[in-house]
Amino acid sequence: MLALRFGDRSHLLDLLKAPTASVQDFFVLTGRAIRNIFRTPHYADDIFLQMDIIGVGSLGVASITGFFAGAVMALQMSKALSSYGQVNKTGTLVSLTLVRELGPVLTAIMVAGRNASGMASELGSMKVTEQIDAMRALGTDPDQKLVTPRLIATCAMLPVLTVISDFVGMCGGWVIAGIFLGLSAKLYWTSVWQALSWPNDVFFGLLKPLVFAVVISMVGCYYGLRTTGGTQGVGRGDHAGGGNLHHSHLHNRHPADQDLRKPELAACAVRTGQCGSRKGAAPLVALMATGCRWRSENRPHER
Repeated sequence: MLALRFGDRSHLLDLLKAPTASVQDFFVLTGRAIRNIFRTPHYADDIFLQMDIIGVGSLGVASITGFFAGAVMALQMSKALSSYGQVNKTGTLVSLTLVRELGPVLTAIMVAGRNASGMASELGSMKVTEQIDAMRALGTDPDQKLVTPRLIATCAMLPVLTVISDFVGMCGGWVIAGIFLGLSAKLYWTSVWQALSWPNDVFFGLLKPLVFAVVISMVGCYYGLRTTGGTQGVGRGDHAGGGNLHHSHLHNRHPADQDLRKPELAACAVRTGQCGSRKGAAPLVALMATGCRWRSENRPHER
């Protein structure tokens, strides 16, 4: 009876092993990525590239979200304030709500939906084509090369996007206040400015995006690096990492990449030193996946 009881408990514990291991791997990856910030080498080109993709690429969706958030908030709050004769406080509510809570949260959600899935898809495609294994074989740390630049870029750009989204949201509230509420621009912007407590509201309004940036970037990279099962695995990691994203880059590889995946051409590229000659290509696959395998299988014929 006791054996059966302990057996049931061990079976229940087995169900917790996989989630516990996943959480552990996530925090280990996060710790390595943060540690690599203070270690060399620093891939500045990759950092600025990711800043352009994450920051400039998300500027439109963050601005549109902030504008409509501020406009809807001003329109709805004015109805409640009108019953108290405090319609002129609409700017105060809009600025406090956007800067403290709504601006960082909405911007983080938009960036997560657009970029976390992109990170998972990109790293997942590299994982299933064994490019990451080839990087390790050549002495390059994948975490330093792939994860840390995305972490730094997200932490740098998400607060900037939050500030822009907050300002655009205040402009949306100003449009509603001027058209529907009859408030002057001077009255609205004065209430917006005076409502903010600069040491507290602005500090915490910019601290939250930093925390969100770490979570967004690390979740996307984690699900991308643990991708298995070919292109279907890339799709699963993409959904888990942040949302739906088409995988057109899997079908638009450079012709040289397709050629290097052929065993005979890959081995020739390895021998002649052509691997890695074209920036952005994936010929590293030839060294680990195809080239070395072809050479080992055909070694008796060479003799």
